[in-house]
Order: sequence, then structure tokens, then C-alpha cells
Amino acid sequence: MSENTLKLLCADPAFGLASFDPNCLFIQTYLKFAQVDYTVEPNPFTVPNYPSPGQNKETQLPILRHNVLKNPTVTIRGAVSIIEYLKSKSVDLDAYIRLRSGEDDTTSITLKEIRSEIIAYSSLVEEKLLPCLLYYWWVCDENYQVTKNEFFSRTPFYSRWLYAPLIRKQCRDHLKRLEVNHKNAAQERANECLSALNILLGNKTFFYGDTPSTLDALVYGYLACFTVPDLPDLTLRQLVTSYPNLSRFTLHILNNFESSGPSRTLSTQDTKKQENKQEENVKKSESLILRRFLKIAFGAFSIYIGYVLRIVYRNMNSKDSELFEDINEQSYHFDDHYEALTD
Repeated sequence: MSENTLKLLCADPAFGLASFDPNCLFIQTYLKFAQVDYTVEPNPFTVPNYPSPGQNKETQLPILRHNVLKNPTVTIRGAVSIIEYLKSKSVDLDAYIRLRSGEDDTTSITLKEIRSEIIAYSSLVEEKLLPCLLYYWWVCDENYQVTKNEFFSRTPFYSRWLYAPLIRKQCRDHLKRLEVNHKNAAQERANECLSALNILLGNKTFFYGDTPSTLDALVYGYLACFTVPDLPDLTLRQLVTSYPNLSRFTLHILNNFESSGPSRTLSTQDTKKQENKQEENVKKSESLILRRFLKIAFGAFSIYIGYVLRIVYRNMNSKDSELFEDINEQSYHFDDHYEALTD
């Protein structure tokens, strides 16, 4: 695959992540693991995109564009289709997996079995972790205000007021269909997946040894969304840090493939000061937006009142003119009658 020919359209950065969409993080991490150069294009959509029921396939993120020499640009939508396309172009992380062995070196697993296992675990991740993520980002009252302001920080100021309630309702309806109606249900689903992943990972650097696989990129995409955001309710982070293997795995990728600064840690201590600062920033942001909205509303109202008064003024002038003509006409009739009587 030629260099500098891949362009990736992803959901916007948020919470210190390269993207707030776990599937967009999945594809970016996959390409970094494979050491394939790519560029990220600006997101033209004003509404956050993430895996959700009824999502328009034309706007489903991520979107990969591959400029092939002497051929039209190839466009692939959706993480699954992108991975299949990359593998067809010999960008296949799973082809380099070293077949793992047991401690006694008598048990082994074939590459075909590993591929099947990756597919099974990938389905488990999306089925169990996404509902929990949606619940604590959009449904949880403690996190909703922070999530709303973070997601719409790069969009027109009115978008958070128009679209955020719609996204929240969509998430609630989706979770209701999954019977995830409260936080305990969301946590139970997540723990089912995290427990299985923690056992599979064990003490290894990656799930299948020293080299990353498709599963490593996918799992990181979700675990980063769980652990990196500093939210008032830290349940998502606490879920991951309760599994030491997964916590170590997330930090390893975060510090070696994502971060160029000092090494990060996943603190689950009381963040009251940080929460107060976040609340203060949210209040300032909302106050500024409210003032702008009131200015626009007052201006529009003033224009409307001016327009109404202008119409009323015209009507009054028209009626006064008609009344004046009637009075003149009546005065003429009165003069005629007066002359007739005097004669």
C-alpha cells in the first residue's frame, strides 16, 4: 500500500482522546500498530457519530478513503468493512500472531482458531461494552452536562441545545430495548466482558503474545473511552481498573502509541476539585451561550416588533385617510342640504 494515500474521516477529538468514537479509535490504533501512515480529515458532521441503531450508513464513521494510483478513490464505511479492506491489501495484524502455547508447551492453538476467537471476542466487546458506555456518557445525570459540552465544543453553539436531548433520548430508547434501564444492568453487562478479557490477556503484553492483533486495537478503543475521560462519575474508569491486567494493557498502549508527553496514570481517587472546576467551566460556558442566545432573540424580537408597528402605522394612516375622505364627503352633503333649505 502506497504511503500517504490513506485518509481517515473520524469523529472529533474529545476528553483528551483522538476521537470520542470507540470504533474510530479502533481503526486509528490498528493503523498505528501496523505502522501505516494516514491522515485524519476534518469531520463535516455537526452531530456526534457513534455506533447507534438507525445510523445512516452514508455518515457512519469511521470512513476510509484510499487514493489508488490511476484508479478512482476507494471509499469504505464502517470499522468492520475497513478492517476487511486493509487485510485484503496485506495490512493484516493477525497474520503475524505467534501461536501461543501453554505453560508446559504441550497445548497450542492454530491461526484459524485464533481468527475465530477474535471474531467472537469482538462481538462480545461491542455487545457488552457499548451499552455501558452510552449509559454513563448520555443517560447518567452526573456526566450528561460534561458529555454534552465536550461533544459539541467544536460545533455551533446552538447544536448542544438542539441535538444533545435527541441523542440522549435515542440512547435511552436503545438501552431500554436491551433492558439496560439502570446503572447496575449496565455494569453487569460490562463486567461479563471485562472479566473474560482479563482472563484472556493474563500477564501478556497483548492478547496473543508480544505482537498486537485486531482484538487489541478494538478493545483499546473501548477501554480508552472508559478510562481516559475525567467525568464526575468515575464508574467507567473504576470498572476497568478493577481488572489489573486490563488496566496495565490500556496504560501500555496509551503511553506507547498515543501519548507523546509524560506517562499517564488512571486515578480513581476523589476528584472533587476537578469536578468543581468542570462544573464552573460548564456554568461559564452555558452562561455565555445563554447571553448570546438572548441577544439574538432580543434582536429578532425587536425586528419583529418593528415590522408589526410599521404595518399598524400603515393601517392607521390608511384608516385616517379614509375617515378624512368620509368626513369631507359628509360635509359636502351637508352643504348641499343647507343650500337647498335656504333656497
